[in-house]
Amino acid sequence: MYQDEQVSPEEQVPMETAPEPAPPEGTEPPVETPPEETPPEEGGSRTWMWIALAVIAVLIVILGYLALRPQGEPSYKIGLSLSTLNNPFFVTLRDGAQAAADQAGVELVVVDAQDDPAREATNMEDLIQQGVDAILVNPTDADAV
Repeated sequence: MYQDEQVSPEEQVPMETAPEPAPPEGTEPPVETPPEETPPEEGGSRTWMWIALAVIAVLIVILGYLALRPQGEPSYKIGLSLSTLNNPFFVTLRDGAQAAADQAGVELVVVDAQDDPAREATNMEDLIQQGVDAILVNPTDADAV
């Protein structure tokens, strides 16, 4: 065959590989060990899950208390500061909080930080200026709160 000629894949002959040499007598062949499992990431999505569950639990307790208060007492105003409403989870959280607030006869003010710690700080100041009775915070950054 010449250098200029090309061989089609059908015409190529597979090359045989040499068999592995046998281990010396009296020794056992090496045992393959399974690959090591990588440990799960610390923090990550589990941390956010626990934070979200804590916010939901606190919200349920507060709204449950407010729903069971005597009817003659004045209504309350609660602020809910969420890290972002671009995530469907937090949209569902907001909708559930609003439904619970409506059922309890409580005014719920929801603010969106859009994953910006500076905006979240401004939202918190705005909620305080509005005179809310309680503020629930889903922080954008745990160090910034």
